Amino acid sequence: MRNIPPQSDLLTYQETAAFLNTSESSIRRFLQVDPSFPPPIRMGQRVVRFSKTKLIEWLELQSECA
Repeated sequence: MRNIPPQSDLLTYQETAAFLNTSESSIRRFLQVDPSFPPPIRMGQRVVRFSKTKLIEWLELQSECA
């Protein structure tokens, strides 16, 4: 069984963009150029979610590096 976070922790691309105050295309760009950006969780063939917990950890890491 996969280690899937609770439903309340999972965000869509749109919710992730809103959470990070950026665009969905920026999320896709982060995935391509930033290896520290949390990878999406595949829930099905067309369903992708992001862990809010992992995004918060990534943001904290970004603020430490700045």
